[in-house]
Amino acid sequence: MLHVFLDSNVCFTDPFMEKNFHNRLLVELAEKGLISLYISEVVKKEVINNFEKELNKQYEEIQKYEGKITKLLPENERPPIAWTNTVEEYVHKLKGRLEELEDYGYLDIVEFNNNMLPELVERSIKRKKPFTERKQEFRDAIIWFSYVNYVFEKNLPFCNFFNLQ
Repeated sequence: MLHVFLDSNVCFTDPFMEKNFHNRLLVELAEKGLISLYISEVVKKEVINNFEKELNKQYEEIQKYEGKITKLLPENERPPIAWTNTVEEYVHKLKGRLEELEDYGYLDIVEFNNNMLPELVERSIKRKKPFTERKQEFRDAIIWFSYVNYVFEKNLPFCNFFNLQ
């Protein structure tokens, strides 16, 4: 069996893992028991946070244009857009979807261990891999070390890390 560890950018444009062909294929292969999918707790939180930020950004854009349209309408006219869901409701749906994938055994969440912190701090100070001059590297290192520790703890063969960069 192949063990597939996902980075957050794999889910950025398709956080529900339903629209993108590759994401649907990964979930389908996990459903059939041909692969095991993993995301770290950090990646899960990052996916949810990015989803919420992007939704807020798009909602603000819609509200801006809705305001411009409303200014053109007669005084008692209702706004042209009927809001049926809030950002919070969509975030709740995403959390539910990820929990559903986890409950069905299609997605495993890899917790990070606080014991790795001293080594990460040391590597960060000395700029040892995976550290360079990037901003998000500490978070990335937590994700990476969580996956590495998980693989060694579970003695998993045939592991791959999926990243879109």
